[in-house]
Amino acid sequence: MREVVIAVLIVFIVAPPSGASILNGGFENGTNPPTSGFITLAAASTAIEGWTVGDGTVDWIGNYWQPAGGSRSVDLAGNGAGTITTTFATTPGQQYTVTFFLSGNYDGNREQLTRTANVSVNGGDPLSFVFRYFDGWSRSNMGWVQQAFSFTAAGNSTTLAFSSGEGSSPYGPAIDSVNVVPIPAAVWLLASGLVGLVAIRRRRAG
Repeated sequence: MREVVIAVLIVFIVAPPSGASILNGGFENGTNPPTSGFITLAAASTAIEGWTVGDGTVDWIGNYWQPAGGSRSVDLAGNGAGTITTTFATTPGQQYTVTFFLSGNYDGNREQLTRTANVSVNGGDPLSFVFRYFDGWSRSNMGWVQQAFSFTAAGNSTTLAFSSGEGSSPYGPAIDSVNVVPIPAAVWLLASGLVGLVAIRRRRAG
């Protein structure tokens, strides 16, 4: 019995469920991606593969500052607050965890000591995430911080919207490395139950 349990747990650990099919979460690919500086994208732009600019404008960042990963990131404020959205396949009733890295446009650090990014699922009430000024903050040291939240899918597809909470300011929150992973609740409950059975057997054997 113990060998079977261990084998099952190894399968869960070595081969976890695959993530949701979010496309281009690092903003690396698209039409004429910036290799230096940045470019400002207007509403309805689909230049970033897998993403659409909603209201306002955003900046697609090249080497203007340090990315969290890869070579590109996004400032959610171009000329002012903007929004980007992505839609991906989900399973109704399945829980998912969204992770992303958050920083802020360094250029406005003397005017704004925080940058707020809002994230909504399927147009629902937004969740707010705040990046704060720190000593040593610079374009070469962006201080990216990973953020996370969870949601339960309502349908076969889900839309995430990331937007600036900084109003008309062009110094917006920056995001990078967006990822979505299903929460394997039933799997881990089964695994924990099997571990409990092993513990009970050991106590009885003792």
